[in-house]
Amino acid sequence: MKKAGWMAALLLVAATACNSEGIVRTKAHILERKMLSNGKLLINYVFRAPHGEVITDSVAVDEHKVIPHDSVPLIFSPKNPKENELEIGK
Repeated sequence: MKKAGWMAALLLVAATACNSEGIVRTKAHILERKMLSNGKLLINYVFRAPHGEVITDSVAVDEHKVIPHDSVPLIFSPKNPKENELEIGK
């Protein structure tokens, strides 16, 4: 439980520091990777917004995109965390 509190505090500090342009940067943790019939890779991921809200989302990417880790950088608007974008290949 201490780890969750520490992570939330770290996220809030990072979100505040990175919010110079109204954009928050954090890490999204990949829950699942799944090949779709159209040849794309579906990635289901989760991240925590600054106010503690847990957001789950997904994105389909080109099958040739390499995602070697279980977490990826993500940007979102603090006003609407559901409008987010993975920073894959940046």
